[in-house]
Amino acid sequence: MIISVSNSYVHKALIAKKVEFNQDAMKKVILDTAAKVGLDSNSIYINRLGHIELKKPNSLKLHSLTLEMEKMGFDLKLTRQTTIEIC
Repeated sequence: MIISVSNSYVHKALIAKKVEFNQDAMKKVILDTAAKVGLDSNSIYINRLGHIELKKPNSLKLHSLTLEMEKMGFDLKLTRQTTIEIC
């Protein structure tokens, strides 16, 4: 039996987006910014759906990434999910 709990929060950017990006351009901006804030490229994985996943992210660097995205005018939706598996 699995119990799943999730909670989402949308944080609107305080400034307007300067440029609209398509998915590929957005992915490049995120990867470039991740490198800029010091996230190790070996810990970044693009899954089969095209989503960017981080293996063992450094919380401070991940926070820096979100701040940089906010400075560029991107809204952020943060979702925390907890999965409890009862065996």
